[in-house]
Amino acid sequence: MKRLLFLILLIGVGIIGLGFYRGWFQVGSDSADGKSNVTLSVNKDKFQDDKKEAVADVQGLGHKAKEKVAGSSEKSMDGVVVSASGDKLTMTDKEGKELRQTLAANVKITCDGKTCATADLKQGMRIRVTTENAEPHNATRIEALDNDRAFEKGA
Repeated sequence: MKRLLFLILLIGVGIIGLGFYRGWFQVGSDSADGKSNVTLSVNKDKFQDDKKEAVADVQGLGHKAKEKVAGSSEKSMDGVVVSASGDKLTMTDKEGKELRQTLAANVKITCDGKTCATADLKQGMRIRVTTENAEPHNATRIEALDNDRAFEKGA
């Protein structure tokens, strides 16, 4: 029982220390009317930003791990939409090279984690396109981001 209490205390101290280090918590003091006041404030926005960043990092690691496990059946690339209509997608990759993709008949398209259509892909949206490595290399999945900072899924 003592070990459990010690472990809980250790975890609590670690979280508080991390909170001060990351700027989630701040301590301030002032003196007025001969009294000293100490305040502890919590920066909820900073905490939420760090939480989203951590989730995105973990999902990115999951995406990389899934690609390694999947081997050569799928390949994905990140880029930006130039144009999209019908079964065609034009995008630029991270290096700015323009690429054209033919969309598979059963392509799955999401915009900020919600199902959408090719017509919803707007110029300038960040996208992750997944294609089959086997011929004809059609795009089977497109994840688009308009409002979110990070891709919803790992792959």
